[in-house]
Amino acid sequence: KTLTGAQAGNYTLTTHAADTSARITTKALAVSGITAAGKTYDGNATATVSTSNASYGGLVGGDSVSVSATGTFKHSVLNNAA
Repeated sequence: KTLTGAQAGNYTLTTHAADTSARITTKALAVSGITAAGKTYDGNATATVSTSNASYGGLVGGDSVSVSATGTFKHSVLNNAA
């Protein structure tokens, strides 16, 4: 048997038995440290988001991950509730 598919080059098949099969499942990736800056009321809900302190959990040796983010506040209306 030979490996096929877009990611076949990431794997090595060490047996040539005709009945070989495998299922490769995804592994969870956790991302934390993404923040939104507070802001002075300006009438819109646009948020300034920073990924500079992003950290990742669940990586496997050789993994390369990057993240980008955008955000909005739930309301653009000023809330003076104390």
